[in-house]
Amino acid sequence: MNLWSVANVWRLAIISEDSNALSALSALDFIDLAGQFTPGDDPGEILADESLDALLVIIDGFDSVHERLPALSEKLPVLVFTDDDRAEHINLALRNGVSSYVVKGFEPTRLEPLLKVAITRHRQTTEQNAHVKRIESALAERKSVERAKGLIMQRKQCSEEVAYQALRRLAMSSNRKIADIANDVIRAAGRL
Repeated sequence: MNLWSVANVWRLAIISEDSNALSALSALDFIDLAGQFTPGDDPGEILADESLDALLVIIDGFDSVHERLPALSEKLPVLVFTDDDRAEHINLALRNGVSSYVVKGFEPTRLEPLLKVAITRHRQTTEQNAHVKRIESALAERKSVERAKGLIMQRKQCSEEVAYQALRRLAMSSNRKIADIANDVIRAAGRL
């Protein structure tokens, strides 16, 4: 099945004070417009609609929305259309998770391929971020286990294997993860 079939209809919200943009979007058959917001609206209000596929920001200057972008781009792809071509604003937008930054005009006929790329990039970035968090968590757990083994080895004058087996037995008998038991050992050692 083609992910980008003609039948795809994307549910979008728009941040803009330009009524022409809203009417141009309404005419597109691949758009289901969820609502229009102003640059000053609360990101929580925009994100309340969990069925959104993307957010379009159509503005003259970038200053009016840049502080709201991290909260918005964390949840969905954000496409910015602006006349603001200053490099520092483009870099700020990208650092804040904007999926697409288009300078010098909003052209509805170019929107479909831009949406495809932005939605795909956002999905990939979200998956990569989740993967990095899982790896960081696993490394932190491993570090705790190693530290707890060291504490046990020092306290009980035993080998690394014996220390690990002690952690493992405790974890199994209490139906908890070894990393949780390791953190308990580290906390207890800190109180001594």
